[in-house]
Amino acid sequence: MATISIDRDRCVTCGLCIEVCDWHVLDTDSDDTRVEAIRPDDCTLCRLCEDGCYESAIRVSR
Repeated sequence: MATISIDRDRCVTCGLCIEVCDWHVLDTDSDDTRVEAIRPDDCTLCRLCEDGCYESAIRVSR
């Protein structure tokens, strides 16, 4: 299973990481104020979210 760390100080909730994830691992919370890993078990460790984050707010690891 992947560990997905989101740096709350860096994340601007732009949603790009959500858009690039074909496995729907990420989504915003109910208030649309922060990104969360809602399905980390589905993460394939492709790191598209990590690579696509302009703020370098996401880290994916095993």
